[in-house]
Amino acid sequence: KAYEANVTGTEFNIKTKNLKYSLNGSSSLSQKYYLNNAQLGYTYQIAAQKIQGNLLYGLANSVESKSYDRNDLGYLEAANSINSSAFFAYNIFEPFGKFNQMSLEAKIFNNRLYSPNRIAKSGFKLESNFGTRKFLNYGLFCGGEPFGSVDFFEPRAEGRYFNDVSNYYLGTYISTDYRKKIALDIELVGYTTEQKNRNGYNWEISPRFRFNNHCILIYRLSYEANKNNIGYAGLNGEFEQDLLVGNMELAPSDILFGKRNESTYENQLSFNYIFNNKSGVTLRVRHYWSKVDYQSFFLLNQNGELSNSDYLGKTVNGESGHNNSFNAFNIDLVYSWVFSPGSELSIVWKDAIYQSEFILPQKYLTDLNQTILLPQNNIVSLKLLFFIDYLWLKPKKSLS
Repeated sequence: KAYEANVTGTEFNIKTKNLKYSLNGSSSLSQKYYLNNAQLGYTYQIAAQKIQGNLLYGLANSVESKSYDRNDLGYLEAANSINSSAFFAYNIFEPFGKFNQMSLEAKIFNNRLYSPNRIAKSGFKLESNFGTRKFLNYGLFCGGEPFGSVDFFEPRAEGRYFNDVSNYYLGTYISTDYRKKIALDIELVGYTTEQKNRNGYNWEISPRFRFNNHCILIYRLSYEANKNNIGYAGLNGEFEQDLLVGNMELAPSDILFGKRNESTYENQLSFNYIFNNKSGVTLRVRHYWSKVDYQSFFLLNQNGELSNSDYLGKTVNGESGHNNSFNAFNIDLVYSWVFSPGSELSIVWKDAIYQSEFILPQKYLTDLNQTILLPQNNIVSLKLLFFIDYLWLKPKKSLS
Protein backbone atom coordinates (compact mmCIF):
# COMPACT_ATOMS: atom_id res chain seq x y z
CA LYS A 1 0.00 0.00 0.00
CA ALA A 2 1.62 3.24 -1.18
CA TYR A 3 2.27 6.05 1.28
CA GLU A 4 4.59 8.96 1.99
CA ALA A 5 6.67 8.93 5.17
CA ASN A 6 8.35 11.57 7.29
CA VAL A 7 10.02 11.61 10.71
CA THR A 8 10.62 14.94 12.47
CA GLY A 9 12.50 15.22 15.74
CA THR A 10 14.16 17.59 18.17
CA GLU A 11 16.37 17.35 21.25
CA PHE A 12 17.59 19.51 24.11
CA ASN A 13 20.25 19.48 26.84
CA ILE A 14 20.04 21.94 29.74
CA LYS A 15 22.80 22.17 32.34
CA THR A 16 23.05 24.17 35.52
CA LYS A 17 25.50 27.06 35.63
CA ASN A 18 28.03 25.07 37.63
CA LEU A 19 27.66 22.09 35.21
CA LYS A 20 26.69 19.80 38.09
CA TYR A 21 23.23 18.73 36.93
CA SER A 22 21.60 18.25 33.54
CA LEU A 23 18.16 17.76 32.07
CA ASN A 24 18.17 16.33 28.55
CA GLY A 25 15.65 14.81 26.24
CA SER A 26 14.48 14.23 22.70
CA SER A 27 11.25 13.62 20.85
CA SER A 28 10.13 12.76 17.35
CA LEU A 29 6.93 12.37 15.37
CA SER A 30 6.52 9.69 12.69
CA GLN A 31 4.05 10.38 9.90
CA LYS A 32 2.81 7.96 7.25
CA TYR A 33 0.37 9.52 4.79
CA TYR A 34 -1.84 7.14 2.82
CA LEU A 35 -4.34 8.16 0.15
CA ASN A 36 -7.30 8.48 2.53
CA ASN A 37 -5.79 8.54 6.01
CA ALA A 38 -2.63 9.16 8.03
CA GLN A 39 -0.81 7.17 10.70
CA LEU A 40 0.92 9.30 13.33
CA GLY A 41 3.14 8.08 16.13
CA TYR A 42 5.48 9.65 18.63
CA THR A 43 8.35 8.95 20.94
CA TYR A 44 10.14 10.93 23.63
CA GLN A 45 12.98 10.42 26.07
CA ILE A 46 13.82 12.53 29.11
CA ALA A 47 16.58 12.15 31.70
CA ALA A 48 17.63 14.12 34.79
CA GLN A 49 21.14 13.44 36.05
CA LYS A 50 23.92 14.57 38.33
CA ILE A 51 26.87 14.69 35.95
CA GLN A 52 29.72 16.07 38.04
CA GLY A 53 31.71 14.60 40.91
CA ASN A 54 32.54 11.11 42.06
CA LEU A 55 28.97 10.20 42.93
CA LEU A 56 26.56 10.29 39.98
CA TYR A 57 22.87 9.40 39.79
CA GLY A 58 19.89 9.93 37.57
CA LEU A 59 16.41 9.05 36.38
CA ALA A 60 15.31 8.35 32.81
CA ASN A 61 12.07 7.58 31.02
CA SER A 62 11.30 6.83 27.38
CA VAL A 63 7.98 6.29 25.59
CA GLU A 64 7.24 4.89 22.14
CA SER A 65 3.59 4.95 21.11
CA LYS A 66 1.99 1.92 19.51
CA SER A 67 1.81 3.61 16.09
CA TYR A 68 5.33 5.06 16.12
CA ASP A 69 7.22 3.85 13.02
CA ARG A 70 10.50 5.34 11.83
CA ASN A 71 11.58 2.35 9.72
CA ASP A 72 11.36 4.31 6.46
CA LEU A 73 14.15 6.57 7.72
CA GLY A 74 15.94 4.31 10.21
CA TYR A 75 15.40 1.10 12.17
CA LEU A 76 13.04 0.33 15.03
CA GLU A 77 12.71 -3.27 16.19
CA ALA A 78 9.46 -2.81 18.13
CA ALA A 79 7.56 0.21 19.41
CA ASN A 80 4.68 0.29 21.93
CA SER A 81 6.81 0.53 25.08
CA ILE A 82 7.48 2.59 28.20
CA ASN A 83 10.92 2.18 29.76
CA SER A 84 11.93 3.72 33.10
CA SER A 85 15.25 3.45 34.93
CA ALA A 86 17.34 4.85 37.75
CA PHE A 87 21.09 4.55 38.28
CA PHE A 88 23.74 5.29 40.89
CA ALA A 89 27.44 5.37 40.03
CA TYR A 90 30.63 6.04 41.94
CA ASN A 91 33.82 6.90 40.06
CA ILE A 92 37.41 7.49 41.09
CA PHE A 93 39.20 9.47 38.40
CA GLU A 94 42.54 10.05 40.13
CA PRO A 95 45.21 7.31 40.30
CA PHE A 96 45.34 5.32 43.54
CA GLY A 97 47.42 2.26 44.41
CA LYS A 98 47.88 0.17 41.25
CA PHE A 99 44.90 1.76 39.51
CA ASN A 100 44.39 4.74 37.24
CA GLN A 101 40.62 4.79 37.66
CA MET A 102 37.64 2.82 38.97
CA SER A 103 33.90 2.93 38.38
CA LEU A 104 30.97 1.18 40.05
CA GLU A 105 27.39 1.40 38.81
CA ALA A 106 24.01 0.02 39.89
CA LYS A 107 20.86 0.31 37.79
CA ILE A 108 17.24 -0.74 38.18
CA PHE A 109 14.70 -0.69 35.36
CA ASN A 110 11.02 -1.23 34.67
CA ASN A 111 9.62 -1.86 31.19
CA ARG A 112 5.93 -1.64 30.33
CA LEU A 113 3.72 -2.02 27.30
CA TYR A 114 2.40 1.34 26.11
CA SER A 115 -1.01 0.09 24.95
CA PRO A 116 -2.54 -1.54 26.86
CA ASN A 117 -0.51 -0.23 29.79
CA ARG A 118 0.83 -3.45 31.34
CA ILE A 119 4.07 -4.34 33.06
CA ALA A 120 6.52 -6.38 30.98
CA LYS A 121 9.56 -6.83 33.20
CA SER A 122 11.68 -5.34 35.97
CA GLY A 123 15.29 -6.02 36.79
CA PHE A 124 18.68 -4.82 37.91
CA LYS A 125 22.21 -4.41 36.54
CA LEU A 126 25.52 -4.08 38.41
CA GLU A 127 28.82 -3.25 36.75
CA SER A 128 32.39 -2.50 37.82
CA ASN A 129 35.38 -1.35 35.81
CA PHE A 130 39.02 -1.02 36.83
CA GLY A 131 41.90 0.54 34.90
CA THR A 132 45.45 -0.17 36.03
CA ARG A 133 48.51 2.05 35.72
CA LYS A 134 49.69 -0.28 32.93
CA PHE A 135 46.51 0.59 31.00
CA LEU A 136 44.93 -2.82 31.49
CA ASN A 137 41.14 -2.53 31.81
CA TYR A 138 38.91 -5.24 33.23
CA GLY A 139 35.52 -5.52 34.83
CA LEU A 140 32.70 -7.64 36.17
CA PHE A 141 29.00 -7.25 35.53
CA CYS A 142 25.81 -9.06 36.46
CA GLY A 143 22.07 -8.60 36.36
CA GLY A 144 18.75 -10.29 36.20
CA GLU A 145 14.99 -10.24 36.05
CA PRO A 146 14.04 -11.89 39.37
CA PHE A 147 10.28 -11.61 38.86
CA GLY A 148 10.19 -13.14 35.40
CA SER A 149 8.77 -11.25 32.45
CA VAL A 150 5.72 -10.96 30.23
CA ASP A 151 6.74 -10.95 26.56
CA PHE A 152 4.11 -9.22 24.40
CA PHE A 153 6.16 -9.44 21.20
CA GLU A 154 7.39 -13.05 20.98
CA PRO A 155 3.90 -14.53 20.15
CA ARG A 156 3.75 -12.16 17.13
CA ALA A 157 -0.02 -11.79 17.42
CA GLU A 158 -2.09 -8.87 18.67
CA GLY A 159 -3.28 -9.32 22.25
CA ARG A 160 -1.22 -12.45 22.96
CA TYR A 161 1.68 -12.73 25.41
CA PHE A 162 4.12 -15.25 26.88
CA ASN A 163 4.96 -15.55 30.60
CA ASP A 164 8.69 -16.14 30.79
CA VAL A 165 10.68 -17.20 33.85
CA SER A 166 13.24 -15.31 35.92
CA ASN A 167 16.83 -15.20 34.70
CA TYR A 168 20.26 -14.04 35.87
CA TYR A 169 23.56 -13.41 34.10
CA LEU A 170 27.20 -12.90 35.08
CA GLY A 171 30.04 -11.68 32.90
CA THR A 172 33.59 -10.41 32.81
CA TYR A 173 35.87 -8.71 30.31
CA ILE A 174 39.47 -7.63 29.91
CA SER A 175 41.13 -5.18 27.53
CA THR A 176 44.88 -4.73 27.15
CA ASP A 177 46.83 -1.55 26.40
CA TYR A 178 45.65 0.03 23.12
CA ARG A 179 48.86 2.12 22.94
CA LYS A 180 50.82 -0.99 21.99
CA LYS A 181 51.09 -2.45 18.49
CA ILE A 182 49.09 -5.53 19.49
CA ALA A 183 46.14 -5.45 21.90
CA LEU A 184 43.44 -7.92 22.90
CA ASP A 185 39.81 -7.72 24.06
CA ILE A 186 38.11 -10.73 25.67
CA GLU A 187 34.57 -11.05 27.07
CA LEU A 188 32.72 -13.98 28.63
CA VAL A 189 29.06 -14.05 29.74
CA GLY A 190 26.91 -16.85 31.14
CA TYR A 191 23.27 -16.95 32.19
CA THR A 192 20.81 -19.28 33.84
CA THR A 193 17.05 -19.42 34.41
CA GLU A 194 14.76 -20.98 36.97
CA GLN A 195 13.87 -23.67 34.42
CA LYS A 196 16.07 -26.74 34.75
CA ASN A 197 18.79 -27.07 32.08
CA ARG A 198 17.77 -23.82 30.37
CA ASN A 199 20.93 -21.74 30.24
CA GLY A 200 23.57 -20.41 27.92
CA TYR A 201 26.80 -18.50 27.44
CA ASN A 202 28.65 -16.40 24.93
CA TRP A 203 32.25 -15.36 24.48
CA GLU A 204 34.10 -12.90 22.28
CA ILE A 205 37.79 -12.49 21.47
CA SER A 206 39.11 -9.55 19.47
CA PRO A 207 42.81 -8.98 18.74
CA ARG A 208 43.86 -5.71 17.11
CA PHE A 209 47.04 -4.88 15.22
CA ARG A 210 48.14 -1.27 14.84
CA PHE A 211 50.74 -1.09 12.08
CA ASN A 212 51.26 2.67 12.40
CA ASN A 213 49.29 5.80 13.23
CA HIS A 214 47.36 5.51 9.96
CA CYS A 215 46.52 1.82 9.75
CA ILE A 216 44.82 -0.68 12.10
CA LEU A 217 43.45 -4.21 11.64
CA ILE A 218 40.81 -5.61 14.04
CA TYR A 219 39.54 -9.19 14.07
CA ARG A 220 36.52 -10.25 16.13
CA LEU A 221 35.32 -13.80 16.75
CA SER A 222 32.25 -14.50 18.87
CA TYR A 223 30.16 -17.53 19.75
CA GLU A 224 26.81 -17.81 21.54
CA ALA A 225 25.07 -20.98 22.73
CA ASN A 226 21.56 -21.20 24.20
CA LYS A 227 20.43 -24.54 25.60
CA ASN A 228 16.72 -25.38 25.82
CA ASN A 229 15.68 -21.85 24.94
CA ILE A 230 11.93 -21.25 24.64
CA GLY A 231 10.51 -19.18 21.80
CA TYR A 232 8.06 -18.74 18.95
CA ALA A 233 7.89 -21.69 16.53
CA GLY A 234 5.04 -20.66 14.27
CA LEU A 235 1.36 -19.99 13.72
CA ASN A 236 -0.41 -23.14 12.58
CA GLY A 237 -2.27 -21.39 9.79
CA GLU A 238 0.98 -20.11 8.24
CA PHE A 239 2.89 -23.38 7.87
CA GLU A 240 4.06 -23.81 4.30
CA GLN A 241 4.80 -27.52 4.59
CA ASP A 242 2.62 -30.51 5.33
CA LEU A 243 3.75 -30.98 8.92
CA LEU A 244 2.68 -33.84 11.14
CA VAL A 245 0.72 -32.81 14.22
CA GLY A 246 0.69 -36.05 16.22
CA ASN A 247 -2.53 -36.98 17.96
CA MET A 248 -3.76 -33.44 18.65
CA GLU A 249 -5.76 -31.17 16.37
CA LEU A 250 -4.50 -27.64 15.85
CA ALA A 251 -6.67 -24.69 14.89
CA PRO A 252 -5.30 -22.25 12.26
CA SER A 253 -4.90 -19.55 14.95
CA ASP A 254 -3.00 -21.75 17.42
CA ILE A 255 0.44 -20.41 18.31
CA LEU A 256 3.23 -22.92 18.81
CA PHE A 257 6.33 -22.38 20.92
CA GLY A 258 9.36 -24.61 20.84
CA LYS A 259 12.21 -25.73 23.04
CA ARG A 260 15.38 -25.41 20.98
CA ASN A 261 19.14 -25.34 21.08
CA GLU A 262 20.67 -22.31 19.41
CA SER A 263 24.23 -21.56 18.35
CA THR A 264 25.60 -18.45 16.65
CA TYR A 265 29.03 -17.81 15.17
CA GLU A 266 30.22 -14.41 14.02
CA ASN A 267 33.51 -13.56 12.32
CA GLN A 268 34.40 -9.98 11.44
CA LEU A 269 37.58 -8.46 10.02
CA SER A 270 37.94 -4.67 9.91
CA PHE A 271 40.70 -2.70 8.23
CA ASN A 272 40.94 1.06 8.75
CA TYR A 273 43.31 3.41 6.95
CA ILE A 274 43.34 7.12 7.72
CA PHE A 275 44.86 9.34 5.01
CA ASN A 276 44.71 12.51 7.11
CA ASN A 277 42.49 14.18 9.69
CA LYS A 278 39.72 14.61 7.11
CA SER A 279 39.51 11.38 5.10
CA GLY A 280 39.90 7.65 5.48
CA VAL A 281 38.76 4.27 4.18
CA THR A 282 37.25 1.31 6.07
CA LEU A 283 36.90 -2.29 4.87
CA ARG A 284 34.70 -4.72 6.81
CA VAL A 285 34.21 -8.42 6.05
CA ARG A 286 31.63 -10.24 8.21
CA HIS A 287 30.16 -13.73 8.31
CA TYR A 288 27.22 -14.48 10.59
CA TRP A 289 25.92 -18.05 11.01
CA SER A 290 23.05 -18.97 13.32
CA LYS A 291 21.34 -22.33 13.58
CA VAL A 292 18.31 -23.48 15.56
CA ASP A 293 17.59 -27.12 16.42
CA TYR A 294 14.11 -27.77 17.86
CA GLN A 295 13.68 -30.46 20.52
CA SER A 296 9.96 -30.27 21.41
CA PHE A 297 6.90 -28.07 21.02
CA PHE A 298 4.24 -26.42 23.18
CA LEU A 299 0.90 -24.71 22.67
CA LEU A 300 0.63 -21.11 23.89
CA ASN A 301 -2.50 -20.70 25.99
CA GLN A 302 -4.57 -17.52 26.29
CA ASN A 303 -3.20 -16.91 29.81
CA GLY A 304 0.40 -16.78 28.52
CA GLU A 305 1.37 -20.20 29.85
CA LEU A 306 2.54 -23.17 27.77
CA SER A 307 0.94 -26.58 27.63
CA ASN A 308 2.60 -29.77 26.40
CA SER A 309 1.99 -30.82 22.82
CA ASP A 310 2.67 -33.98 20.84
CA TYR A 311 3.13 -31.86 17.72
CA LEU A 312 6.15 -33.28 15.84
CA GLY A 313 7.06 -30.44 13.51
CA LYS A 314 8.28 -32.84 10.83
CA THR A 315 7.26 -33.63 7.28
CA VAL A 316 6.09 -37.03 6.11
CA ASN A 317 9.71 -37.63 5.07
CA GLY A 318 10.88 -37.18 8.65
CA GLU A 319 12.58 -33.83 7.99
CA SER A 320 12.18 -30.93 10.39
CA GLY A 321 9.97 -28.07 9.25
CA HIS A 322 11.28 -25.69 11.92
CA ASN A 323 15.03 -26.20 12.20
CA ASN A 324 16.82 -23.35 10.55
CA SER A 325 20.29 -22.35 9.44
CA PHE A 326 20.75 -18.67 8.57
CA ASN A 327 23.84 -17.16 6.95
CA ALA A 328 24.80 -13.58 6.23
CA PHE A 329 28.07 -12.74 4.47
CA ASN A 330 28.80 -9.04 3.99
CA ILE A 331 31.61 -6.92 2.59
CA ASP A 332 31.49 -3.15 3.18
CA LEU A 333 33.96 -0.67 1.72
CA VAL A 334 33.49 2.92 2.89
CA TYR A 335 35.38 6.07 1.94
CA SER A 336 34.63 9.16 4.08
CA TRP A 337 35.73 12.75 3.57
CA VAL A 338 34.93 15.52 6.06
CA PHE A 339 35.19 18.53 3.75
CA SER A 340 34.07 21.07 6.36
CA PRO A 341 33.14 20.94 10.07
CA GLY A 342 30.02 18.79 10.45
CA SER A 343 29.83 18.05 6.70
CA GLU A 344 30.78 14.69 5.23
CA LEU A 345 30.80 12.87 1.90
CA SER A 346 30.64 9.05 1.99
CA ILE A 347 30.94 6.56 -0.85
CA VAL A 348 29.90 3.01 0.09
CA TRP A 349 30.10 -0.33 -1.72
CA LYS A 350 28.21 -3.25 -0.17
CA ASP A 351 28.33 -6.90 -1.19
CA ALA A 352 25.83 -9.18 0.56
CA ILE A 353 24.86 -12.85 0.60
CA TYR A 354 21.89 -14.15 2.61
CA GLN A 355 20.72 -17.74 2.95
CA SER A 356 18.14 -19.53 5.08
CA GLU A 357 17.51 -23.27 4.94
CA PHE A 358 16.09 -26.15 7.00
CA ILE A 359 19.24 -28.29 6.70
CA LEU A 360 21.72 -27.76 9.57
CA PRO A 361 25.38 -27.98 8.49
CA GLN A 362 27.50 -29.44 11.28
CA LYS A 363 30.89 -27.87 10.46
CA TYR A 364 31.66 -24.15 10.25
CA LEU A 365 34.05 -24.31 7.28
CA THR A 366 31.56 -26.43 5.31
CA ASP A 367 28.86 -23.83 5.92
CA LEU A 368 31.17 -20.94 4.98
CA ASN A 369 32.27 -22.59 1.72
CA GLN A 370 28.66 -23.22 0.72
CA THR A 371 27.66 -19.64 1.57
CA ILE A 372 30.28 -17.76 -0.47
CA LEU A 373 29.25 -19.68 -3.62
CA LEU A 374 25.69 -18.31 -3.48
CA PRO A 375 24.37 -15.37 -5.60
CA GLN A 376 25.46 -11.94 -4.37
CA ASN A 377 23.82 -8.52 -4.14
CA ASN A 378 25.99 -5.46 -4.85
CA ILE A 379 25.04 -1.90 -3.94
CA VAL A 380 26.94 1.37 -4.44
CA SER A 381 25.65 4.44 -2.60
CA LEU A 382 26.62 8.06 -2.17
CA LYS A 383 25.76 10.07 0.96
CA LEU A 384 26.23 13.79 1.42
CA LEU A 385 25.76 15.35 4.85
CA PHE A 386 25.98 19.13 4.91
CA PHE A 387 25.95 21.14 8.12
CA ILE A 388 24.61 24.68 7.94
CA ASP A 389 25.70 26.93 10.79
CA TYR A 390 23.16 29.56 11.80
CA LEU A 391 25.97 32.08 12.11
CA TRP A 392 26.62 31.75 8.37
CA LEU A 393 23.10 32.98 7.65
CA LYS A 394 23.10 35.74 10.24
CA PRO A 395 24.09 39.10 8.76
CA LYS A 396 27.48 40.26 10.03
CA LYS A 397 27.55 43.57 11.87
CA SER A 398 29.76 46.24 10.46
CA LEU A 399 32.67 47.34 12.65
CA SER A 400 32.53 50.93 11.34
